[in-house]
Amino acid sequence: MNIEKLKQIEKDPEIKLKYLDLGIWGTNNLMYIPVILMVICAFWFLGYAFFLARAMPLKISIINIGISLGVGAVCFLWLRSLKRRIAKKNGKRIEEFPVCLARTVMGNDNARIYYCIYTTGEKRFDEDWLNRIYYKIWHVNEEPDPQLKKKINSLFRPITLAIAAQKSILLPTEFTEGEKVYKKIYSFSASKDAMLRANDDGFFPVICFNKVSVPCLKDEDYRD
Repeated sequence: MNIEKLKQIEKDPEIKLKYLDLGIWGTNNLMYIPVILMVICAFWFLGYAFFLARAMPLKISIINIGISLGVGAVCFLWLRSLKRRIAKKNGKRIEEFPVCLARTVMGNDNARIYYCIYTTGEKRFDEDWLNRIYYKIWHVNEEPDPQLKKKINSLFRPITLAIAAQKSILLPTEFTEGEKVYKKIYSFSASKDAMLRANDDGFFPVICFNKVSVPCLKDEDYRD
C-alpha cells in the first residue's frame, strides 16, 4: 500500500469530493423519516393494488393507491432535498474528513463479508500498528481481563448477515492502547476480495465522513 499517496489523497479535495454522495447517511437522522415513510407507502400501494382492491370498492382503492403514490413522491423529493443539502454542507468542509487504512479481521469468505477495523487517529496509516491490533483480536484468549475478553468476543462473533448502513462500533480503548479503533462490516466484490488477499494483505483505504458512511476508495484513485 502506497501510504504517501494516501496522505496526498487526504489533502486533495478534488478526489474526496467524488465520494460526497457516499458520505451522506449517518449525518442527519431526519433522512431516515422519508425512507421509512416510503417503505410504508410501498406496502400500502402493494396491499391495495394486489390484495385489498378485490375486497374494496374501486373508488376507495383508487383513492388509497393515489394517496400512497403521492406521499411516496413527496417523501422521495424530501429525501433528495436532504441529500443535496448534506452533500453541499460536507463539500464545504471536505478537508476535515480523514482518509484511513482499514484492515479485514475475520468474516465469511464465501459471502465475502468481513469485520474490518480502522482508526481516524494518528495511527490511521500505520500498517504495523493495525496488524498488532489484528493480532490481539485473533489472540484475545490471551487477554488477562475477563470482561475485556468477553467484550471483544462479543464484537467479533461469527457474521450471519451484513447490514449495509451499520454504524461503526468503537472497540474498548483499553484493548487498543488508548487509540480509538472502530469495527465496521464491509462486503466486497469477488475481484476486490481477491485483490485484497493477493496484493494488499487485507488492507484497503477508506474515507470517514461519520460512523455510518465510511466508503472504500476506488482502486483507480489510489493504486499506482
